Amino acid sequence: LRPVRRLCAGLAGAVALFAVLSWLLVRRSAAVPGAPTALPLTLSSFAALLILLSSRFHWTLVRRAFPRSPALPIDPEAVLAAYSRASLVSFALLETAGLLGLLVALTSGSVTYGVVLCLVSLIAMLTRWPRATEVDRIVRGRLR
Repeated sequence: LRPVRRLCAGLAGAVALFAVLSWLLVRRSAAVPGAPTALPLTLSSFAALLILLSSRFHWTLVRRAFPRSPALPIDPEAVLAAYSRASLVSFALLETAGLLGLLVALTSGSVTYGVVLCLVSLIAMLTRWPRATEVDRIVRGRLR
C-alpha cells in the first residue's frame, strides 16, 4: 500500500493547499465579479454530495473483490487491489470536493465556506487513510 499512501498523501496535500489558496485569494481580491449568486450554493451542494458519495464508492469497489457465494474462497490479493483502487477513487472524489471548496470561496467572496469544505474533505481523507490492517480486518471479517 506504500504507493497508494504516497498518492493519497499528495491528494491530501493538494486539499490543504486549496484551503490556503482560498484564504489567500479571497483576502486579496474578494469575490469573482459577475458570478451568479446561486453558483456558490450549487458548488457547495455538489461538494457535499461528493464527500458523502466517496465513502459509498469506496465500499462498493471493495465489495466487488469478494466472490458472490460465501462458499467460494477469498483472494486476498484481489481484495488488496480493490482496496487500493477504491482508496484512490475515494481520495480523488474528496480532492474534487476540496477544489470545489476553493471555487466556492472565490465565487462567494467568503473564505469560511471554502475552507470548511476543504477541512471536511481533509478530515474525511484522514479517516479513510489506506491501512493494511484495514484490508486484513475486511478479509478476516468476511471469512467468519
